[in-house]
Amino acid sequence: RWLARIESPRVTLDQGRWLLTDARRMTAERLPEPVGAMSLPTDLTVGRVQDSFASPDTLSVWALPDFIGLLERSGFSAIRHRLRFQELLALPLLAGTMALVAAGFSMRATRRGGVGRMIGSGVAAGFALFVVSKVAAEFGQSGTLPAELAAWAPAGAGLMLAISLLLHLEDG
Repeated sequence: RWLARIESPRVTLDQGRWLLTDARRMTAERLPEPVGAMSLPTDLTVGRVQDSFASPDTLSVWALPDFIGLLERSGFSAIRHRLRFQELLALPLLAGTMALVAAGFSMRATRRGGVGRMIGSGVAAGFALFVVSKVAAEFGQSGTLPAELAAWAPAGAGLMLAISLLLHLEDG
């Protein structure tokens, strides 16, 4: 059953309450009447509002730029979403880097022996690149690093190391 409706042009979420300015109250029996400033209790917090926004992992790369703009216009932090967008853009470079790292460890002639060490080194290099990218992402989420640097630096550094490994093996 509908009891009443309260409208306000400006509402602020304060600690444990909504602060309404220039509010109007409407009921089924009466026309809208001005109430002025009023306060309504709530268990909603700013943190809960932020947590209710879509997770960066659930949005497509095409929807992220508009959502980032919406968050920033609303006054909320878009660091997680900006980082996810940059990570998705850097993903092809990271995949290519991983392929070059694998190529660098698989190009040695197997007749010389040391196949186990070669495979172990390749797995360790791939794992190290993965760990570095995750640590950089954590620094990016905390705001310590800019999102662009946190997303692109591990892929760029890994690419340079993979190319230098390949050049060393080919010239070597």
